[in-house]
Amino acid sequence: MTEKEKAYELIIHTVCKCYGIERYELCAGNKTEINVEARSVIFTISKTLIEKYFFKCSSNFLGVAFGKDHATVLYGVKECKKRQSIYPKFAEKYNQIFDKTSQILSESFIPKCDKTLERELNFILKMNDIISMKIQLRNLISKIKKD
Repeated sequence: MTEKEKAYELIIHTVCKCYGIERYELCAGNKTEINVEARSVIFTISKTLIEKYFFKCSSNFLGVAFGKDHATVLYGVKECKKRQSIYPKFAEKYNQIFDKTSQILSESFIPKCDKTLERELNFILKMNDIISMKIQLRNLISKIKKD
């Protein structure tokens, strides 16, 4: 299991715990309101935090754990953000779950992400071509700015 997959599992576990549901309930495919809401929260938090720590997070990657396609994940993220803007109680709950999940992930993955950044910088420094170095540095800076 990759570090990214471990982070995703940790997010799923944390959100399930906050909602008082089991993971298998989310994978069962039923569309009860709590399951749909929990999945959309998982997708939204995961998209944000996995991209923060690992730079890339595709909707396909997020959907596989629940047997959902990329369109379902994108719709879940959109609906989650929409609910946050409409329902203050939901926004408060989401923010609490996000903060809790973010704290757990930062304790578990920040040192590893620093190593990833260090590896990328070392790779760039070993390049002989100045133009290639500039391109790689710009790409790395844009990834960091997304955080």
